[in-house]
Amino acid sequence: MTVFTIGMIVSASVHADLVIKAGYGQTQSLPDTTVQTHIDGGPDWPIVSSWPAPWDSQLGYAILKTDDKKTLSCQILGRITGYSPLGEPILRHIFTCDNSRLNTDSDLGTILGISGCEVRLHETMHVVAPAVTVPANPLDPSSPLETRSLNTGIFQNVTGGTLEVEGILNVCTKINTFKQVSGIFVESAM
Repeated sequence: MTVFTIGMIVSASVHADLVIKAGYGQTQSLPDTTVQTHIDGGPDWPIVSSWPAPWDSQLGYAILKTDDKKTLSCQILGRITGYSPLGEPILRHIFTCDNSRLNTDSDLGTILGISGCEVRLHETMHVVAPAVTVPANPLDPSSPLETRSLNTGIFQNVTGGTLEVEGILNVCTKINTFKQVSGIFVESAM
């Protein structure tokens, strides 16, 4: 019984959730629908929908502050993949923070209010852990296949969680500015 308890203590210390306490950032909606979720020198997670609407992609940045006082500088690529029955956008995002990548999917943007060009939004982003199966050597398609997580670097063990964001989308300029960010990236022991 003692050995089992010690094993539990060791395995419990293998991982720790990453808690986001604050953040801010900005994205710009893009008229070109050809923006993809390409990973330089690596595999890709394909777009679920072939959604061909103009202004369906967004590109920008986020500065996220963790509960242990780390600051993450991230680039964001987002894409609308559809709309809810209430007309709210459903999106997918990729965050690249330094040399790390985090993926979200089925993110829901809820409209809190509209005033002229400004739309106040609350967005709940759902962290996911997609994986792709690719040849071990990308230059040799006949090499053995490997399954690779598309969450990488500091996010390599992140398997779930949410990120809550509030901000203002200016539909005239297509700029989305957000200030309030919080969330938990759940890590699993690997």
